[in-house]
Amino acid sequence: MEPKDKLKVVEDGSVSSSSEEIEREKWGRKAEYMLSMLGYCVGLGNLWRFPYLCMKMGERRITKSTPGVSYSEEYGKNVLVSINNAIMEAGPGAFLIPFLFVLLACGLPLYFLEVSLGQFTGKGAAQVWEVCPIFKGIGIGMIVVLCVSGLYYNIIVAWTLHYLGSSFINPLPWTDCNNNWNTGDCIRNEVRDVIRNTSVYNSSDVGSYLNGSIYNVTGGNSSVERYVVQVGSISPEEDYWQYVNFHFLV
Repeated sequence: MEPKDKLKVVEDGSVSSSSEEIEREKWGRKAEYMLSMLGYCVGLGNLWRFPYLCMKMGERRITKSTPGVSYSEEYGKNVLVSINNAIMEAGPGAFLIPFLFVLLACGLPLYFLEVSLGQFTGKGAAQVWEVCPIFKGIGIGMIVVLCVSGLYYNIIVAWTLHYLGSSFINPLPWTDCNNNWNTGDCIRNEVRDVIRNTSVYNSSDVGSYLNGSIYNVTGGNSSVERYVVQVGSISPEEDYWQYVNFHFLV
């Protein structure tokens, strides 16, 4: 059987035919190809940034503004912003709709382009654009971006390993405020819940206890949860992140 003509990309960027049979590596099975493509598509951005953005855009906050008074209430659904006493709502759709649009319009076509060029030429990012020398800088730029991304991605992986090792400690180090790294602003979640469900008469005592600020408290029995905005108090998890993990790795 005579070898079929093959297309070959030469140095000047033109495409010529060649009768030489080029032996190309093949995947052992389809599962290997699917897993490789899955590892190429799914990264830290999918497992870390995307759920975080969905959670942040999925919150619900009612903000009311009156002359000299300002307070907010969180309901955990959508985000409502008050401008001149007019409340505007923006839920998860405000993030998912443009995300899906950009994914379909830009993400998938670029992904298909990269995979197709890689399979056709069998070359890396720096050499694949020999098919069109004017775009050769794109391949070099891709390598630079990957090197820069690797710098902070390695830090995130180190954080993950650190938390993995710390999760075997009993009790967990980020569940209380009795450790040597905790600050005076640390308040356990159980104590925070008790304070939120407490009604008081003397609002000045609440302000000094929580190290917070009081808004729109006129007297009588006032709900701490509604009218007290905590300033300077942090949870044990945030305290652990800031004063142990962050300073240890960075």
